[in-house]
Amino acid sequence: MHEYATDRLLQYGTHALGLMWHPPHAHPEVVRYTLPEYPLFSGMCNGNEGLKQFYPGERLTSRDAIERVFLIGNRFEFPMSHRPPELADDWQRRIVALRRACHPEMSRGDFLDGLGLGATPARVEARWFRHPERTRVVVTLLDRREPTERTAWDLDVDLASAVEGHPRRAWMQTLDTSRDLAIGQAPDGRLRLHLEPFEGRVAALFLEVP
Repeated sequence: MHEYATDRLLQYGTHALGLMWHPPHAHPEVVRYTLPEYPLFSGMCNGNEGLKQFYPGERLTSRDAIERVFLIGNRFEFPMSHRPPELADDWQRRIVALRRACHPEMSRGDFLDGLGLGATPARVEARWFRHPERTRVVVTLLDRREPTERTAWDLDVDLASAVEGHPRRAWMQTLDTSRDLAIGQAPDGRLRLHLEPFEGRVAALFLEVP
């Protein structure tokens, strides 16, 4: 494992801490995209001292890094705790459960970044991943809008660029619940998913193909 030397020795290591020592306003998904099979951890076990600002003009919180880990498919790494799992932080347990639902795509599939995804509202980010057997794709969402600013929106997905076949089911999973999604079609032929505001800032969209 490397920390400060990762930028030079990354390809010779086994895994790395992916979010702790970056400059402000960085995009750590560059490494995720370049070395998709390389296990990247958040580095949060070292505490929050190394966290830098991701979003200009927004107050930095420890959840920013955790949410970005989920968005780009890196792996969680929380400070050591001797508490039983049922006494762990409830928000952490829920976001870990959400990532586990995306495990095949994030840990063994293909990271497609934002290629093939349509425009998102301001302060909303989306990335997507392909199942190793090409039977499902997962779109991760990070919605940093204030709850009072959130409105419904449509996400267009060029599914044909990632897998073959029309999806038989689409659904959204959040930290708290799951709901089915209607599958429409955009004027350019891409799939269109209508998304209502959801609780929390992260969610995952699943599209299964036959």
